[in-house]
Amino acid sequence: MALLREIAVAGNDHFAFAALRQNYVAAMVEQAAEQKGVQPPAWVRDIPGLAEPYFVGGLKSLEPYLLAVSPGPYRRRNLFVDTGVGGRV
Repeated sequence: MALLREIAVAGNDHFAFAALRQNYVAAMVEQAAEQKGVQPPAWVRDIPGLAEPYFVGGLKSLEPYLLAVSPGPYRRRNLFVDTGVGGRV
């Protein structure tokens, strides 16, 4: 929920907001496809990963932890979260 809150209050940087939102949705779809053992839809390949790493929560002290635990689809998109689809915090 923290990421969704951050997206909701992202301010006026619409390009960054769009890229973050697109990558978050694409990573969720990729992870769900992996969990189901199916190929993700082709459109997820059309979304380029984030140009710079994005760490959920914004706390510098959490970065090493998020680097270690982020699911693969999120890491590949330069998006670092503590859990993905179906996970619990």
